[in-house]
Order: sequence, then C-alpha cells, then structure tokens
Amino acid sequence: MEVFLDGRTLPRFDLYAEEIVIPFRAGNLSTMRALSDRPAGPGKVYAGTSNNQSLQPGLTLDGPISYFMKSERQKRAYAKKLAFLARQKDYLDLIQSDSVMQALKYEYQLSDKDLDDLIIEFNLLNIDHQFLDMNWEQVEKMLTDFLERKTLYRKEE
Repeated sequence: MEVFLDGRTLPRFDLYAEEIVIPFRAGNLSTMRALSDRPAGPGKVYAGTSNNQSLQPGLTLDGPISYFMKSERQKRAYAKKLAFLARQKDYLDLIQSDSVMQALKYEYQLSDKDLDDLIIEFNLLNIDHQFLDMNWEQVEKMLTDFLERKTLYRKEE
C-alpha cells in the first residue's frame, strides 16, 4: 500500500545511501547537550568560557563547526523538506483521500490503474509549480478539469 500511494504523489527528492536509520526530531532540535543553561545553537558567540575553573575572561563559540556536521546538515535538510510538504498540504490531502479517489473513479468510470496513470500525468504537467501554496479548491478544480479533458470519450459513451 505504501508504494501505491507514493506512485501518485509528486517526486520530491532522491536519496542514494546505505540503509542508515537516523532519528530525527521535529524542527531543528539538536541531540547534543548545551554547555550550560543558556540557549545553544550553531554559530552563536557568548561572553565567558565553558568549564571556567580559573574565572578568566574569554569567549565561547557555540558550535561553529557543528553547523557543518553531517547530522546538522541532515536536520536542516529534513526541516526544509517538512516545510516543502507543509506548502503542499492541500494537494496531498486531496490526492491521498480515499473518498475523493473513489468519487473520481465512479464519476469518470476509471479503474485504479487508469486513475493512478492519470494522476501521474497530472503531476508531470504541473511539476513547474508542484501545487505549492494552493488551496484545496484550486487543486480540485485543476484535477477535475484535467480529468474532464482526458476522459471526455468515456462520458460520451
């Protein structure tokens, strides 16, 4: 069922790597502990030093190198992909709705394979904007107009 749903959504990104499971937290939360109670983050500079036994003045550079670590880059890429998916929310809700797909199959007299093929073609025709920031009604109108054009001969029979 997972492959079936992925075939109908837009291609988002390709991943070529070994099978490594990396636990992600929502947002850009680091699993590394901060040096103190103050908020930490890559590239932040603070007055004072960590573990300052002698109380000498100094500066603490909090994570300037960790910003370029693979895990931090992956977290930023993951957050970026989540933001991208959030912009496609209405499109994804429409395409992945079983009730909508059943209604379209009934109205346009389509089999599962025919509907999936048409939705893939619909996605390819709209790949330039990928339905970013479109509301449900816009996407629904575009989809029904597309299906009307493609299935005109079925309604005439």
